[in-house]
Amino acid sequence: MKTLKTASVIGLILLSPWLLLAGNGTEKINTKKKFSSETARIWESQKTFSLSLLEQMPEDQLEYRPNESVRSFAELFKHIAGSSIFLEAIVTGTDVNAAFAKMGEIEKTHMSKKEVAKLLDENLQRSAELIRGMSEKDLNKTFTFSFLPDAPVKTYREIIVAMGSHMVHHRGQATTYLRMNNIVPSPYQNWW
Repeated sequence: MKTLKTASVIGLILLSPWLLLAGNGTEKINTKKKFSSETARIWESQKTFSLSLLEQMPEDQLEYRPNESVRSFAELFKHIAGSSIFLEAIVTGTDVNAAFAKMGEIEKTHMSKKEVAKLLDENLQRSAELIRGMSEKDLNKTFTFSFLPDAPVKTYREIIVAMGSHMVHHRGQATTYLRMNNIVPSPYQNWW
């Protein structure tokens, strides 16, 4: 009996990564677009979590910043939303410099919480759909960051992963801002 229990536990441990990759069964995954489908689903859950954190800050504290050298709480979320414009410019081959300029305009535009939430929701959803539609061939395309030192060349897949990390980085800052205002942030929401 003990051997059967041990074998069952070992079997579950060995299968657990595959069970996670399989998803919850509500979405049929095209194996040729597995990365795209899974990443888009994660992107959508991160959008939901970001919106829940934004909602927690009172409207009259949206412009809170710990010091003048950093983005305000609202600017963090506008920056996350604006980053989707940058990703879209890379993937669609449109002017990246224009995307940067638009990102800067968005960050400096005064918006209500409702307007920031709408911007964040729409831009992150558009990014999720863009990612979902990408084939393996698309993901393997490259972009040269000619405006950076050494002009690194990255695949779209690498850029998407980095953009997800970028979103989490700024959301972490927003979480800290909430705590600095004696607001307990929403607990972490799993992506599955």
